[in-house]
Amino acid sequence: MVDRAGPVEVCVENEPMTAFVMDTLDELLGKTPLYLTLDAPKALNQEKGDPVKVEEFYLRHHSLVKEVHLHDRRPGGRYHDALGRGDLDIAKYLNRYRGSDVCFTLEIRPRESAYRSLKLLEEMWLEAS
Repeated sequence: MVDRAGPVEVCVENEPMTAFVMDTLDELLGKTPLYLTLDAPKALNQEKGDPVKVEEFYLRHHSLVKEVHLHDRRPGGRYHDALGRGDLDIAKYLNRYRGSDVCFTLEIRPRESAYRSLKLLEEMWLEAS
C-alpha cells in the first residue's frame, strides 16, 4: 500500500500503541516511506499503551512525525474536548514539534469549542515565539 501511495504520505496513528505495534513499526520505519501521527491525549492513556514507552517511541522517531492530533479530555470525560478543559500539556507538543514538518490537527467537538481551541492555540503559538 505504501508503495502505491504516490505523493501521499501514509501515517500510522497511536491507536493503540502496544509493544507489538511499536516493535513492528521499529522494523518498518526508515525502510519504507511510512510516517507517524501522534494523537497526544491518547498517548497519555494507559489503556492505549504505556505512556512512557509511547513517548520514548515518538521521541526516537521525532523526524518521522508528520501530524499531531490535539484535543483535551476532562477527568472522567470523553476525548475531543476543547483545549484547556483537561490536563494536556499543549505547550509541550507545540514546542517539541515547532520547526518540524508537522501539521497540528484539532480534533474537537462541537464546532464552537474547536474555534475557541484554535484561538487558544494561536495565542500559545505566538507566546512561545
